[in-house]
Amino acid sequence: MNGIKIFLWLALSMSFLVSNVEAATRYKFDKRRGSPAEFDPGPPKNSRWTELYGSAPNYRLIGKEVLDGNREKFRWKWGPMWYRGRLNPQEVKVFVVGQEGAQDENVSNRAFTGSTGTKTQKLLNYMGIHTSYLFMNTFVYTINGQLEGDPKFKWLEQGRSEGDAEKLLEEGKNANCLTLSKGEIQKFRVTCGSPIVDYRHQLFDYMAKTNNEKLSVVLGVGSGGKASVATWINNVVEANICSPAKNLADCNSEKARAQIHKAFNAKFKTNYSSKNPLVVIGVPHPGGASPRNGGSGALHNIIRGFTGAATTVAKEMEKNSSWLESDSQESRSRLDMISDLKKEYRYGNAPIPFRDFAFGTNWRMGDRGTTSNRRGSHAIQVFSSQGKYNNDGHKLKYYSVSDDLSGLNTDNMERPVPGMKEMDLAYEPPRYYSNDKEHSKQYDYGPCGEDKDGNPEYSCDLSIALQSWSKFDELKDKEGTKIDAPYSDASFGYGSIYRGDLKDSKVLIFSDQLSQDAFFSGRALTGGPGQRVQKFIEVARIDGNYGILRTLPVDTLDYVSGSTKVNEDMVLQKDVSLQRNKILDMIIDNKDVVVVIGDSASKAWDEYAKNNRLAVFLRKIDPPTDSNIEAWEKLADEVSKKITGKSALSGYAKNGSPIAKAIPRRDLPYSTRWWMGTSGSRVVRGSCTSGCDDKEGDYYKAFAPNWVNKLKPRKTSKDRELISEYLKNAPDSGRSDDPALALLNEIRDVIEVTIAGNLVNAAFDKESGLLVTSSQSDWESFRFWNQDSWSDPTLGASESYNYITLEDITVQLDEGRSDDVSLEQALEELTEDLLDTVVPALIAVVDELGEVFIVEDYPEEEVAEAP
Repeated sequence: MNGIKIFLWLALSMSFLVSNVEAATRYKFDKRRGSPAEFDPGPPKNSRWTELYGSAPNYRLIGKEVLDGNREKFRWKWGPMWYRGRLNPQEVKVFVVGQEGAQDENVSNRAFTGSTGTKTQKLLNYMGIHTSYLFMNTFVYTINGQLEGDPKFKWLEQGRSEGDAEKLLEEGKNANCLTLSKGEIQKFRVTCGSPIVDYRHQLFDYMAKTNNEKLSVVLGVGSGGKASVATWINNVVEANICSPAKNLADCNSEKARAQIHKAFNAKFKTNYSSKNPLVVIGVPHPGGASPRNGGSGALHNIIRGFTGAATTVAKEMEKNSSWLESDSQESRSRLDMISDLKKEYRYGNAPIPFRDFAFGTNWRMGDRGTTSNRRGSHAIQVFSSQGKYNNDGHKLKYYSVSDDLSGLNTDNMERPVPGMKEMDLAYEPPRYYSNDKEHSKQYDYGPCGEDKDGNPEYSCDLSIALQSWSKFDELKDKEGTKIDAPYSDASFGYGSIYRGDLKDSKVLIFSDQLSQDAFFSGRALTGGPGQRVQKFIEVARIDGNYGILRTLPVDTLDYVSGSTKVNEDMVLQKDVSLQRNKILDMIIDNKDVVVVIGDSASKAWDEYAKNNRLAVFLRKIDPPTDSNIEAWEKLADEVSKKITGKSALSGYAKNGSPIAKAIPRRDLPYSTRWWMGTSGSRVVRGSCTSGCDDKEGDYYKAFAPNWVNKLKPRKTSKDRELISEYLKNAPDSGRSDDPALALLNEIRDVIEVTIAGNLVNAAFDKESGLLVTSSQSDWESFRFWNQDSWSDPTLGASESYNYITLEDITVQLDEGRSDDVSLEQALEELTEDLLDTVVPALIAVVDELGEVFIVEDYPEEEVAEAP
């Protein structure tokens, strides 16, 4: 048979050929990213963005209800990612639309931050656009596999096409569509009843309305992105004038441009400037650049597509000297830029500016392509410039994590985080409520706060100070001896050093590092110990009146002994002390109380205070544990009386242990999901036991809590009503007539029936040759790689190989990821949910050319109990 054949069979060890990472080189700061003191504070709270982002349809429920089912269609546990770029009015010159995000986007909470993001960034920079852009996607959640052969999925993705109009009339399915009659078919709106499409258009419409003076280019990336651009424009124009074919070329005819200009003005009641004709272009998905993905001519096809887009921009620049003016960072003259744009495009990556990320995001995000990988559906691992994708060849050890439910509403596991409301979802940030408009605005802009008009600040003296440290791996003591470097690799940068209100609060909590969670949350003291400190803040009556500052901006946590004591030479090193004291000088003036947590923080505070006469109420204390509860309760009473004149609240401890409290959403960056900052420590640093140059600090892994993994789809009455109404317009059949895709659907059915029948030994479909087994009945997904260039994709295995015993297998062979997805990477994800178990298997891959790849030396991970 033609196409790809994937054989799964039992062997003595699990192994994989997965590595898209070049040989490790020491980290070198990329100045093209700008200053790390610049950051994205999130949507302006005086805009409609918080309302729109907080009103997303229930993706998980829609996926299961619309697409027949039992299988998960979206990766919901790590939440949505809505955008990257500018959200203020009149800041967007180029609007970019892709299909979905991937694991890097889940870590950064921003769209287009992985390999596709860095490659698209280079194209924008090539056009002279370095800051004035906005990225969004077709789906705000990552897709669990590819379902191109399912008509319901296509409807969900792009709505009903114009060609469906007659059929819709016959079916009587006109709800949420234009009123149709036989004589008005040509007015058929492309969006016809898909909740995801209608929601997406609300986002796109608001972007267009608020950028009418600047918007010049709309760029669709990949087949999904180009289709979404065409669907949106046709929806605004209320005519089928734009097609994703030929990279959206027909959207740029003079007639189409005139229709688009007129329709945009009419719909958004704005006068789009004549100097900014809207140029609509498309480019192939960068993920197809690998010969394994798109054939031997894949890279050439992508270069040709990018070159065509650049040429279209150059021609428009020549016609109109004021069109698409370059950003201030551009050093080329306009003539030189036009000349460059006419040449063959040099395909590659450009780093993503720090200003596109929330303050505290680790520097690896957007640095150079993919910087993380999934470790099952519930965990994501980030690797340094010295690490490798999937830690290929590096054997790691991680300590296990477990849920701490002491601060949650455990009597109601559907809504366990205090502060959540009925429509909130544990894997999303707070949603929008018309009767409580502040609910969706619970996030921290960053260390700079907002200006007098309520607009967020993007950099300030404090953000500069928080990021202006000496290179920790080059520090020397007084004798000139090199000091041991921190655990975290230099490529992770400095970030998560504060939380709360440093500038205006009356209480400063000056603390050693207490967990690894700040690596993912972007804010200090958000893990288990930080959640116990948060309970102290509550009982001490200082909620909303505190700022937290960490002793150092790098990882120094001694995970072996469990101690918070770090290398004293590093904490008190001259350059480090000077910078930390500068920060303290900037925030100390209005403080009435200082609480110092940890031995190293105590020494650092003493070093600062010896040259300052500070009139503050000072207390030093060790991190909260069972053994010092009384000391923390006494401190809470002292602080409360000092600040409020009242005794502390009761309830700091339960059954002899300090209680945890979820970190307030107002302390965390925009788009932080509800479960983060709850349930104890969720982040672990990997320790390399063999194969690595560095033993520590190159790998960090975050885990979703177990209670999140067990959540069922929420079905509120509003959700049910919405889906019921939209389903009136959905196609009747969820199956495809395409024989190859039908085969894949049949295989899915075989697996589902097997699970329902509790056949835990094995399932073997002789016709398809697929052999799998599972000991779980709760499968998340079963997905297949399906490329257009592979006209007859099949799966097969020799019957003689009998059984494979796999604990929890996810087969992902999907097109259209918002990242570089080579076949090797796809195969890594084929058993991604096995990564936390030691399951023997050997995987051989035979591609259509007959070449055999034997996968070997799969990196093992040991799991140890936390000390």
